Amino acid sequence: MYKVELEQFEGPLELLLELIEKSKLDISDISLAKITDQFLAHIDNMPEKDPRYLANFLVVAARLILIKSKTLLPFFSVTQEEEQELTELKESLEQYQKVREGAKAIAGLEKRAQIAYHRPSGLSRFKAFAPPENITMEILEQCFAAILEANVKAEALEEKRINPIVSFEERIRDIKNRLERNMKEHFHSIADKSSKAHTIISFLAVLELVKLKFLTADQDQIFGEIVLTKYQYVQS
Repeated sequence: MYKVELEQFEGPLELLLELIEKSKLDISDISLAKITDQFLAHIDNMPEKDPRYLANFLVVAARLILIKSKTLLPFFSVTQEEEQELTELKESLEQYQKVREGAKAIAGLEKRAQIAYHRPSGLSRFKAFAPPENITMEILEQCFAAILEANVKAEALEEKRINPIVSFEERIRDIKNRLERNMKEHFHSIADKSSKAHTIISFLAVLELVKLKFLTADQDQIFGEIVLTKYQYVQS
């Protein structure tokens, strides 16, 4: 069991790094998969529910679920775009870790009353802007206006609505109801193959029900069909 502390984090990277360091893990796919449940639990228990505040956390949560699914399902594949997003998440986390370590080092210098410090540079020369002697404000204004005119204006992005998907809790309830009626189901019959997100959430729901000893999952061979059977309690 793990305990979720309701702390206020500046952003999802700070929360991710905190969970990884507490677990003494490296930044890798396996490490991120291990702390996915803790990250989701923290979001679920956040006192701050402003959608604007939660947006970044939910984006990172979706990528963590994708990483966990990829590590648990050998046959599960991701698109090139999704793979790039996962790589960018790890790289951003590594960069944030370096920045935080640098901030701690600077804080240590301040405690020693060293208020002035610099980064050594090996540059022997540097470039500086030296305007001609006959330059005037009018000429500078014309040059600046020409630069603004030549600059390509950013195009407005088309707004799109995110389609809602079934929640983790709904999947658990649906699977439990089906097994209460039929006692046995095949995983492919409860997962929507046309939706990658639905398949991922269904698989995570099955793992949760196995942990709760509500059902058993059997697979005769690698990549074979997964058979789900309602757990039978035997009275002694």
